[in-house]
Amino acid sequence: MKPGKAKKIIKIAALALVILIVALVAAFGLFGGPIIKNAVNTAGPKLMGVDVTLQDVSFSPLSGRIALKGLHVGNPEGFKTPGMIDIGLLDVDLDASSLFKKVIVISEIRIEAPEITFEKSLKTSNFGQLMEQFDAGAETAEEEEKTAESAKPAGDGKGKKVVIRKLTISGAMVNMSLSVMGGKAVPLPLPTIAMSNIGGDGSEAGGVTFAEAIRNIFTAIFKGVSDTVAGGGKLAVDGAKAVGDGVTGGAKAVGEGIGNAADAVTGMFK
Repeated sequence: MKPGKAKKIIKIAALALVILIVALVAAFGLFGGPIIKNAVNTAGPKLMGVDVTLQDVSFSPLSGRIALKGLHVGNPEGFKTPGMIDIGLLDVDLDASSLFKKVIVISEIRIEAPEITFEKSLKTSNFGQLMEQFDAGAETAEEEEKTAESAKPAGDGKGKKVVIRKLTISGAMVNMSLSVMGGKAVPLPLPTIAMSNIGGDGSEAGGVTFAEAIRNIFTAIFKGVSDTVAGGGKLAVDGAKAVGDGVTGGAKAVGEGIGNAADAVTGMFK
């Protein structure tokens, strides 16, 4: 697997979760850790159609410091791996004054030990299924937002946008699995990743909306997954051999599955 392609998946996936969390934080008023935790645990499943849980959060409105621990995004129904995305620690430093402006400026995001799992079944993947559920949830959320906007006085304008100055991801891991592997996965460790100036310069004309960011980022993740699946084929076969008798069809079936998995992922977007 080419390191650059694998890095891209982790960067985009982690960023997608960051933007989702920041959107929830902004929407629920930024008035304390318990509210943020409840927002993620309540609104996350509604939007994505899967289990979304956050174990702990601390938040200081004055300093703009947010620390999220134990963020888990589960798999759609029918998949065998434990979950799709797990983030051990996510630290956010944002410009507190920007919370009252059109563009929320995040100075830095530090993500530690994120894990992303790609699982391919015979007909689809956990990524493809999540996208379908996300679109359904996003459509409902968009209708609710339009209703809320229509009730506002003229001149209030549209919702907030976001800019991220710096993003650092360390200890990243991609887990690749096929249905014949019985829930087992092959881990692909990645080096530290750094990004900067996501969404523009933070001016009133810059930034991206939360809905646009989430949809575009998840789409990019799923397109990039095909590269990882194709490049990680040998590792998947080795992983199937290691699983042994618990694998239906054995390593041969895994090898055959790898041969068309990339095409299947790419085909989701045609």
